[in-house]
Amino acid sequence: MPLLVEQLLADANRKHGRQVPSVNSEVVELFKSYSWPGNIRELRNVIERAAIASDHGPIGRAHLPTDFARGPVAQTSELSGLRFPPGTTVGAAERELILQTLAATNQNKTRAAELLGVSLKTLHNKLKEYEATEKHGAQPKD
Repeated sequence: MPLLVEQLLADANRKHGRQVPSVNSEVVELFKSYSWPGNIRELRNVIERAAIASDHGPIGRAHLPTDFARGPVAQTSELSGLRFPPGTTVGAAERELILQTLAATNQNKTRAAELLGVSLKTLHNKLKEYEATEKHGAQPKD
């Protein structure tokens, strides 16, 4: 498992222009104990998303999806602590999530789209929609 993780991380670094050096030992142990119902594709996806989310240093538990291995994830990033009050519209929540993801990626739209799991075109369309609603004072579409 450690060699496979190392190779997949090297692939993710090349693909996304990252320089994440490693995966910490806690995460490697989590990977070893996980059943991987999605096989290698699931492992590759988890590593790619973690590499994109990692600003620097090794991939830690906080970089994994919050529901990975059904364990709690440390609330270390702004995005992992995002909360919305009851009654928040889907459109408002989506807008805030997109804007905070852009802020967390230093306005890197490609990285933000990857983290959000949407195409770059979809992200651009959403941002144009938000710009139009700001100009006209309208509420975002739900």
